[in-house]
Amino acid sequence: MALFIVALNRAKFTNLGSGWLSVWSIASEMA
Repeated sequence: MALFIVALNRAKFTNLGSGWLSVWSIASEMA
């Protein structure tokens, strides 16, 4: 779960495209 929070924080500070890509990859791994 901590990794998911980190990904969300990273999505805020990086490009929305690459940030959401990171969130999606982690979310799909946890799903």
